[in-house]
Amino acid sequence: GVPKGVELTQKNILSINQDYINRFIPYEGGTDNFMCLAKFTFVASLPLYALLMSGYEAFIMRETTKESIPRIVKYLMMYQCLVLISTPELGLYLYNNFDLKLSNLIFAGSKLSKSEIRSNSSTALFNAYGCTETSGSVLINEINKDYSDYEVIGRPLGSAKVYILDNNQKQLPIGSVGEIVVSGPVVTKQYSNNPEQTSKAYGKYNDERVFFTGDLGYFNLDGSIVYLGRKDNQINLNGF
Repeated sequence: GVPKGVELTQKNILSINQDYINRFIPYEGGTDNFMCLAKFTFVASLPLYALLMSGYEAFIMRETTKESIPRIVKYLMMYQCLVLISTPELGLYLYNNFDLKLSNLIFAGSKLSKSEIRSNSSTALFNAYGCTETSGSVLINEINKDYSDYEVIGRPLGSAKVYILDNNQKQLPIGSVGEIVVSGPVVTKQYSNNPEQTSKAYGKYNDERVFFTGDLGYFNLDGSIVYLGRKDNQINLNGF
């Protein structure tokens, strides 16, 4: 496909980072080191602002380091990183094959798949969901130790609202599959210089500005959301 630039506002960035602070950063000036494998120019790196705003150390790997699993492991251990944000494919491989002493491992960027995992680890696993158009991850779920709820993407982090709508933009009941729709201050302005695509993906619901993600899911009884995949033929590769 053709890449689409997304315009983020200051309000978007401040809102999503305040959500990250409220959810993942228990106090200011902590000693945990965070590692984000995304490029600085990619929306997945936005949590770094929340960390720096709160007095933590955050690290971004060089591209040459990310080309080698042994280099990644060496880097994580050398800087004693306790929190890692990664795509599921790489994150699960590192989790299952190396004892990295992580406190939190956050999966983001693509759909988690059923997998065998280590059961004797103290690392907390999180499944995060979001996209560039929502300023990054807006839903989060702490995964059960038996990995049975790997498809659950949880509840909104804070400022976002999430709806499950049918093709007629009617809200669906619990358990019914529909499109995941996001509103709130995290919804970005528009696609850059692309009014046609903007009009298709951004719109109004209940007098709120929303983004229609094109992803399918449904609500559980406990209010969490299960992610099923795309409603179209769009392909996600390595988090993009």
